[in-house]
Amino acid sequence: LFFMYPPAAALLYLPFGLLSWPSAWLLHQVLSHAALWALVGLWLWRGLPREAAAEERLAVAAMILLFFPVYYALQIGQSEPLILCLLTGSLIGLRRGREAWPALCLAVAIVLKLFLGLLLLHYALRRRPRYVLWCLLWLGLLSAAALPAVPWEAQVAYWRRVSSPLGIEAFYDNQS
Repeated sequence: LFFMYPPAAALLYLPFGLLSWPSAWLLHQVLSHAALWALVGLWLWRGLPREAAAEERLAVAAMILLFFPVYYALQIGQSEPLILCLLTGSLIGLRRGREAWPALCLAVAIVLKLFLGLLLLHYALRRRPRYVLWCLLWLGLLSAAALPAVPWEAQVAYWRRVSSPLGIEAFYDNQS
């Protein structure tokens, strides 16, 4: 039970289970690299202020591309590049005054890493109730959509296990 994803994550990983291991690994690597490059593009063209100098843009790209946890996640096949891209898309969407699709980005990120749900508390405290409600709606829809892939009994068992004390301590190479 150490590295269990929430049941709705099955929606993301189910297609990989239909492929052979080498094909699934290759597809996951291609998608992870695409997410990484999308993240770089989002920050360079949308995340930075328009008046940012070319040197600032280059520095941001270098920091992202040289950040060890990114390469470690790519090496061992983790979902962090996708999560980082989703969080970036959510932040940029919120900066542009949108709420529905940025909340979907955050909801998918939460489905992949539950502790990101703490961001909902942050946005509630920042008085963004519509954004929080959108995100909760998306989380509910994602959970409902996962029912055909993950039986109700397994979902209940997961949430029961997660809500009990796990006794797991952090360790140095946990990139989360």
